[in-house]
Amino acid sequence: MTPLLAILLAAAAADPLTLDAALARAADHPRMSEVRAAAGQASAGIDQARAGYLPTANALATYLPAQVDNGKGVPGAAAPVNAFYSSGIVVTQPIWDFGRTRGQVRSATLAEEATTSDLRAALRDVELNVRSAYYGVLAAEELVRVAKDAEKQMKDHLALAKASFEVGRRSPFDVARAEVDVASARIAIIQAESGVATARSALSAAIGEDVGWAPLERPAEEQVEDMTPARAAEVALAQRPELSALELRLGAQRAAVSSARSAFYPVVTAVGQLGWQGAQMSRLGASQSWQVGVTVSVPLLAGGGDAARVHAQQAAFVQLASQKATLALGVRAEAEQASLAVSEAKARMGAADVLQKQAQDNLALAEGRYQAGVGSIIELSDAQSSLTAARGQRVRAGFDLASARARLARSVGTPSAIGVPRS
Repeated sequence: MTPLLAILLAAAAADPLTLDAALARAADHPRMSEVRAAAGQASAGIDQARAGYLPTANALATYLPAQVDNGKGVPGAAAPVNAFYSSGIVVTQPIWDFGRTRGQVRSATLAEEATTSDLRAALRDVELNVRSAYYGVLAAEELVRVAKDAEKQMKDHLALAKASFEVGRRSPFDVARAEVDVASARIAIIQAESGVATARSALSAAIGEDVGWAPLERPAEEQVEDMTPARAAEVALAQRPELSALELRLGAQRAAVSSARSAFYPVVTAVGQLGWQGAQMSRLGASQSWQVGVTVSVPLLAGGGDAARVHAQQAAFVQLASQKATLALGVRAEAEQASLAVSEAKARMGAADVLQKQAQDNLALAEGRYQAGVGSIIELSDAQSSLTAARGQRVRAGFDLASARARLARSVGTPSAIGVPRS
């Protein structure tokens, strides 16, 4: 069994893969798992920050070994000193820290909300990659059909050249030239089939799992209203998830600055302690005591560390603001360029339609002239090459338009549901 036959049999046995199914399978792409893990970390950060509101408890234990007093300065023999044991439980409950914990919770909460926008952005990226790769496979398979059609027509021309040569109407050159065209067409098929394998590899990488040689279904074409560059930029600035994420992180950083500033203010804490101490480890031989009170901790000198932390948080805020401004410029340019790319692809597809029709007419004329004995084999070969090239351009233009619309949808931050124009 040849490798090509094995591939064809495997493709025939596999279930068809639709674009919607490919997008659904990509939901478990490692990129999505990475962002979900980051969201889990951010959620844990909220719990960590909220712990500042809750009481803490610590168990303490002390052991001092037995010693002997040598009696220096005291008349008499040396006196032994028993070992000393103490244990206790200390519970502290924060009462007021002038917004330090509140700022940390606020910062962590906004950072966690930003991961929702990160998930949306990652989903749009994965979706675009899958769509582009899916269209790439369809385009590669269509180019294989174009190459095979060209080979069939080249073989027909070869048969015509041989028949004309046998009756003495054509020279051996015509047959040789037609044979060269058939061989060239076969090479084009091999290259096109290799392109299919490459495109399927890219699709597997985009989905995150091997799709093998499952046949792909062509998405239905939908009527869409393409955005102007100005409209695309307006929509992108309003709903790109990356901008939303940075806006939330700016709020989180603002809260972090406020929390850092609270380090200059006192912290009020309620303290409760229950303890046992004595010369024996057992509670029966130990004295018990308990204390309840309020502690006020006033920062006096921190070596400039608190001020440095405030400056660091303020600098981080300025950095995020600059990142957002830079991203907004990039988003605007990306949306405008994506809109222009759609316009260019539409114009190119229209021109490719005209070119393909003209190439078909030109080939029909060349074939008629050759059969009538007034045309040359070179004229016929050139006409066939022009039609093959025109069909290839039409295939690429159609899929380029679908890909351009998918990129436009990604650039403005909306999900895309774009079909492929029919060839």
